[in-house]
Amino acid sequence: MSPDQCLQNQFMQKGKVIVGDLAPVMGKLKAFIFNKEEITGILNELYADLRNEIEFEDFLKASSFSV
Repeated sequence: MSPDQCLQNQFMQKGKVIVGDLAPVMGKLKAFIFNKEEITGILNELYADLRNEIEFEDFLKASSFSV
């Protein structure tokens, strides 16, 4: 299963995902120019606790974050 499909399945099944689970998957997506560590840093700036769940709309906001 591709990273895109994995992430899509998580959102489709639960409607949300754990913020800390996003960095490894986002780092594998071709649309992102950041690596896993950079994505983790961005998520740490946006969210106080990476164990929290994130809804799809909030994921879209995080994924469009620019530095």
